[in-house]
Amino acid sequence: STFVFYKKYGSNFNVNNCLRVRLTNFNIDWDWDKDPIASIVKIENIGKDADGNFIDIKFVDYDKFPKQNVRFVIMTPYDPVAKAVGVEGGKEYNFGNNDGKNNPKNKWLSGNQIRVWVRQTQPFFKVGGYCRLVHYSYDMGCITLDSNKHLTMDNINIYSCCGHGIAIHGSQQYWHFKNFNIVIPNDGNKRRCITSSADHCHIINSKGFFKMENCEFSYGCDDCINMHDNSLFMSAYSEKSLRTRNNRNEILYRPGETLELRYGDFSPTGVVAKVVAVRVLDAKKKILEVEFDRKLPEEKFGGFILFNTKYGTRNVIVRNCYFHQNRARGVLILVKDVTIENCRFYHNEMGAIKIETGYTYTSWCEGYGVKNVLIRNNTFDTCNPLGIKNGGKER
Repeated sequence: STFVFYKKYGSNFNVNNCLRVRLTNFNIDWDWDKDPIASIVKIENIGKDADGNFIDIKFVDYDKFPKQNVRFVIMTPYDPVAKAVGVEGGKEYNFGNNDGKNNPKNKWLSGNQIRVWVRQTQPFFKVGGYCRLVHYSYDMGCITLDSNKHLTMDNINIYSCCGHGIAIHGSQQYWHFKNFNIVIPNDGNKRRCITSSADHCHIINSKGFFKMENCEFSYGCDDCINMHDNSLFMSAYSEKSLRTRNNRNEILYRPGETLELRYGDFSPTGVVAKVVAVRVLDAKKKILEVEFDRKLPEEKFGGFILFNTKYGTRNVIVRNCYFHQNRARGVLILVKDVTIENCRFYHNEMGAIKIETGYTYTSWCEGYGVKNVLIRNNTFDTCNPLGIKNGGKER
């Protein structure tokens, strides 16, 4: 069966709190005739008027674009020969419109040409250049897996969706993907230029033991796989409490949750404490006080990183898979005990594999630390055409 969706909220499929379930032999798609998820555009003109900087773009595969109130999310340089995002020396432009509430000023010039006003035109655009303009972001998601055990998904194709192809969270444990693909179908429709408008597979948190074999992820607007657990950053407030910098991931520090405290450099404090109360300190800025059941250590390196001990994504095997022609990275590894073997990586815009752990003060944080990673017998071809660097070193 092929399920074609056109909806504006919630995932297409939710599999929650299930035991020993197999899903197999179906396809999922989006109604492209009503509303394209992304489009290939050509920059026809660059200028400036009383309203500021603007670019004129043409939707090259349409005589009349079907969505007149078109949404602008991100424009990424596009190589029409390789049919992939990511052009050497190119830079993508983010409209800052992930939620759809900050669409830039625009005006239709014809059925397939539109003028859009931007913050700046250089170094992002050049006349004659091609880009992939994405119209959705982290909107709905295709398949959500939450707190299942012993789950198998095989012989499934996601052809296109708004948001994550697969989002995994909760106490998900022991699951297997086999011949599970996120690919553009070979149906001759040249307007298709994207699969998922966010990550292909995003492990937000889990209890680990995940095996992925003979799968193909491609043409999405973010990482093919991002595997991590969410950590938290807080500052000292009282002898037994900490102060949040934001209220992201409140599910991780509800009363009753047990958290491990790390110093600001990820070194262990030796303290594991239970949350007993959460209070509002500043409702406008969404700052909270989180009280624990014991005295806390002295703060070092600007604050504490906290791990929820309920989660721990680890024991991941990715084998005989193909990751290609996507925006961002092929595989992000922020967990322990990972094997990536006999896989192919081609034209991953920002790099094939990135191994990291980090946190921010104001946004959500990913990773409990990386240990015991084995990468062997993989093929890497034309990765990181954008030339993205960390610490001066290209991936």
